[in-house]
Amino acid sequence: MSLVEAVLNTMPEGVVATDPSGQIVRSNDSFQRLFALPDEVLASRPMTACLERVSVLAAAPAAYRREWIYAGIAERDEYAAVVPLADGRKIEQMMQVRRANGAIVGRVWMFSEMPVPAAVGGV
Repeated sequence: MSLVEAVLNTMPEGVVATDPSGQIVRSNDSFQRLFALPDEVLASRPMTACLERVSVLAAAPAAYRREWIYAGIAERDEYAAVVPLADGRKIEQMMQVRRANGAIVGRVWMFSEMPVPAAVGGV
């Protein structure tokens, strides 16, 4: 395991790096755990396959697909949104384009589970 992989795997956030064509070049264990992604989905390499799997878990799968998969997010330099999941969790999802000498060299995706606020009041 490289130092980069060791550092990535200590992070609670799910992290994915893709190349300019959207193929996954690196991800951490938290990403796979957060969405219960089967090994074969990650092994297939396209980020769209992972986002399709996440869409199945979303509270509004069709809206998620429109927003994240089909809406051309690849044309944006950065994007962030809160994604409600069907199980009640909320995931903050972010994407940033990475450039070198003006050319896109890839994208970095981060996924964080938002804490559930404590109940206020009581009987």
